[in-house]
Amino acid sequence: MSAPHTILLLTRSYLEREGKLNDDTKPITPGMLLTAIAGGDKPTLEPGPAATVAPPVMMVATELPQRFGQDIDTPYTVEGEVVEYYIPITGEHLYMFLEPAGNVAAGAILESGGLGYLQAGTTSPLCRALEAVDNSAGGTAVRIRVEVL
Repeated sequence: MSAPHTILLLTRSYLEREGKLNDDTKPITPGMLLTAIAGGDKPTLEPGPAATVAPPVMMVATELPQRFGQDIDTPYTVEGEVVEYYIPITGEHLYMFLEPAGNVAAGAILESGGLGYLQAGTTSPLCRALEAVDNSAGGTAVRIRVEVL
């Protein structure tokens, strides 16, 4: 199966929202979980939430179509830059990140692993793995297809 070129794989809505990058030392790559650290019309965002913490609202960074020539692996890196994000609902399929050294079977329950990544766990379930991913030898996060719970 080839790798998708979009974060929103199967959704009921295309209502994306805009926020802004909090800090250029904490880049956001499309597919990461987000935390809003300040509200407003365009909330200030950074990767998050902390491991095993269920966010009040699940937010996922998406690619910005207006970023010509950029793909889903191009991070938002400039402080104050517009960050497109999506608030998924139950049953939607997304292309997100599994934490470095993560190893999950298809059907595994996933929760926040911190830093915008997912990890196996049931403390605060967010998603279900739609595919098996073994990154146990990896030092970086890898992409995974998930279903929102």
